[in-house]
Amino acid sequence: MRQIGWIGLTLAIVVAGCDQELFEPAESHVRYTAVSAGGEHSCGLTWNGELYCWGRGWNGELGDGRVESRSWPAAVRGDRKYTHVASGWNHSCALSVTGRVYCWGWNALGQLGIGAYIGLGLPDSVASEHSFRALSAGPYHTCGVTTTGEAYCWGLNAHGQLGDGTTETNPSPVLVVGSHDFIDITAGTSHTCALTGAGVAYCWGSNHVGQLGDGTTNNATMPVMVAGGLRWSSLSAGATHTCGLTQSNEIYCWGSNEYGELGNGALQRPGLPGAVVPHPIGGGLKYRMVSAGASHSCGIANDRNLYCWGRGIYGQLGIGGTADRSMPQWVGSDYTMVSAGQGTHSCAVRTDETSVCWGTGPSGQLGAYGTTFAPVPVRVGTRR
Repeated sequence: MRQIGWIGLTLAIVVAGCDQELFEPAESHVRYTAVSAGGEHSCGLTWNGELYCWGRGWNGELGDGRVESRSWPAAVRGDRKYTHVASGWNHSCALSVTGRVYCWGWNALGQLGIGAYIGLGLPDSVASEHSFRALSAGPYHTCGVTTTGEAYCWGLNAHGQLGDGTTETNPSPVLVVGSHDFIDITAGTSHTCALTGAGVAYCWGSNHVGQLGDGTTNNATMPVMVAGGLRWSSLSAGATHTCGLTQSNEIYCWGSNEYGELGNGALQRPGLPGAVVPHPIGGGLKYRMVSAGASHSCGIANDRNLYCWGRGIYGQLGIGGTADRSMPQWVGSDYTMVSAGQGTHSCAVRTDETSVCWGTGPSGQLGAYGTTFAPVPVRVGTRR
């Protein structure tokens, strides 16, 4: 496939079967089980498998058939039920209960995986007959793991982040090299990591600041094993850093640490490599999940307290200010999941199944316009 450049890109949005009625916020309570914070939009998955998105929508990334932004959740069009949602920079993807992957939004780099470079305002099936069990969207590429343990990626591949042994951008899913039995996957800005059933972590793509965790700063176009011999239960790839949760409920991070996103109390000089192997974050707590964002990270401890660390200039740490923090900072209690965004915001789900967001939201990605330095509830969404 041809390599797509950054200059002169044009966007075509396909919108079909939509009426022009403007939805108004409904009064019913939306019960979320998961949220995903992208670049300038967010999406939430409800307890019954419905999807809602809010924020920037000029590329169709909200999936409701309109090319406009909105500050309140609107239902993604269609009658499908989903088990997972993943928000990229200007696109979104979701895993249906049938194992098919559907994507929508900006597609100039092939990140929708439909075999073409045309954008979509409504969900369309990825060009693959495989049944998937896991899904992750980076800013400009997307990856999934099939029910048989194979990993496929599609979209931008300038640094080898598709893992097929090339640096060739591809609008259709390509098989990640190797015979690994993967169970989960996470896509960062220019790198990707995946986890095997045995708890072994592999990464590939850009590695200029050590975000692959293999002890080097060499890019890799196919999977390399993360160093350290740890056994992992989950992984999360950010812009230029990666974090993982071990099977003993400890968080380790590696890669860039310019803003304290590794959470170990240290900072690196700009332009220099960070940690090229995993290092534990500070604080000595046990965690149940971790999420790596653009230049910050967040984790939920076993007692459901939420902590964030790293860059805070946009309020994305949720701690009441804009300072960078190199150690985990308490955000609040009673959380079940968190998504550290790819841009300037973060979102989370509380134990009462409400969604909250914080940071800077000029496009409505907080569920409101403006900036907030602490979590605020997302406005109630719209019915279908």
